[in-house]
Amino acid sequence: MGTLINTRVLKGKSIIIQNHMFNIFKKTSPLQKLYQKHEQLLKDAHQLSKTNRSLSDQKHAEAEEILNKIKAAESK
Repeated sequence: MGTLINTRVLKGKSIIIQNHMFNIFKKTSPLQKLYQKHEQLLKDAHQLSKTNRSLSDQKHAEAEEILNKIKAAESK
């Protein structure tokens, strides 16, 4: 079953609202978890780059390790 999509009109413009109520039953794959962790580490590294460069570099290195794990998992 796909995602339920509703279309609503707000001030003359139609917008699409996706209902993700069925996603609570979907389990994320290990590969999806790695992608999410990689994305979060990059966001953290970007935020830290403004205040603490060495900690930002550490987060970026962790993101690089996760990326290598993703590439290894995709090549299988």
